[in-house]
Amino acid sequence: MKVARPVRRAATGNGPAATRAPHPWSTQLPRPGDRCEVHHIDQWATGGSTDIDKLTFTCTPNHKLVGKGWQTRKRSDGQTEWIPPPHLDRGAHTNDYHHPERLFDH
Repeated sequence: MKVARPVRRAATGNGPAATRAPHPWSTQLPRPGDRCEVHHIDQWATGGSTDIDKLTFTCTPNHKLVGKGWQTRKRSDGQTEWIPPPHLDRGAHTNDYHHPERLFDH
């Protein structure tokens, strides 16, 4: 789903679609998508789009980290990476809190 550039709020066109995503959970806190904030992977203020494939869920405290040195990007598998500023980086890892199936061999 694509929404025209002038629209910043994801809820305008993508909110309902986003909460129907396969795993509509914040990767930071255990809450369903309809209780999370929607984050633009490419910051809207700097030209990022409000397209469903460029959005992700987050909690309010973590959403406020963006712009304070934190960055986000989508991996090829659709997962969102939250990249800390260099002075906080302690190595890459994935939060599997909501995906225990990833911890087991198939």
